[in-house]
Amino acid sequence: MRNKLFKKIGSLYITIGLFLIVGAIGLIAYPQAPFIMSFLSINSPEIEVSSLTVEAADFEITPTNTEPPPRGPQLPPVLPQVQTKQKTLEIPSIGIISPIDSNTNAEVSLKQGTWIVPSFSKPDEKFLNPSKPPVILAAHRFGYSDWSIEKRGRISFYNLPSLEKGDKVNILWEGRKYTYKVTDGDENKFIKKGNFDLVLYTCKLYNSPLRIFRYAKLISINEIRVELL
Repeated sequence: MRNKLFKKIGSLYITIGLFLIVGAIGLIAYPQAPFIMSFLSINSPEIEVSSLTVEAADFEITPTNTEPPPRGPQLPPVLPQVQTKQKTLEIPSIGIISPIDSNTNAEVSLKQGTWIVPSFSKPDEKFLNPSKPPVILAAHRFGYSDWSIEKRGRISFYNLPSLEKGDKVNILWEGRKYTYKVTDGDENKFIKKGNFDLVLYTCKLYNSPLRIFRYAKLISINEIRVELL
């Protein structure tokens, strides 16, 4: 009887030991997961770029125009603490502080951080003319194997699914701070039609046609509520 008890205890210890070993290997391997996935061709950044740059909207895009409409809303003065050339995305709830770039070659922008889709609006254009299409920002979900853990957490949209309704999104754009509130989100092939000022998206999987979308409305510029401008 005692031998059986010792065997059971021994088996239990072995099971716990194996579980701890597997868990430790998982924790060690996690930071290198993108590299491992890329090596195994499970996550290729080039394929992810291709998926991100396939047209995300199935509605007609109106030509952009930087001139404000007659008697339209006026932008507040620039903030001294925001550089006039600064273009940065901030999403505090998921730890994103990422440069925004509008290069027509999306791969160039996506390697640095966030890509603003050039054929859609800029933050100032959308505010000055609400009839224009939304601002659309895209970023890698998995990124490149040479990105550090810190860089991946700061500029990738890996945690975009965790962005919830009511969360705030800031865009520092040419001397002004545009603040948006997330109002909706889904997984789909295309941006859904709706009254949105900002759309964020990334790939669900590197080779999947599905994208993760978050939709937001502009609520303030330089901390001034939009309805007061």
